[in-house]
Amino acid sequence: MSLFVVALFFGAAYGGAMPCYALVAREFFGDRVVGTTFGGIFFISCIGMGLGAYGGGFLYDQLGTLLEPPRRQHPRRSRRRCGGSGAQAAGPGTALAPGV
Repeated sequence: MSLFVVALFFGAAYGGAMPCYALVAREFFGDRVVGTTFGGIFFISCIGMGLGAYGGGFLYDQLGTLLEPPRRQHPRRSRRRCGGSGAQAAGPGTALAPGV
């Protein structure tokens, strides 16, 4: 049921924006070429929507999720290069080796 509610709101919002495309195309390009411009706008938007769907599938295949990209540690801050687990911290009263 929630998908239908989202689709209803999306359709109403998209339908409300549609007249603006024609007005903007006419203002920028004039009355004579508004049909060609309007067709070009929708042609390019359809290409973008198609590539966006393909890009989303590609990202899902590469990352295994669409929620969050995997986090990578900075090479200089990597725990493996420091030789410790990162849980040890130098605080007051902690003796450090010379040169550290």
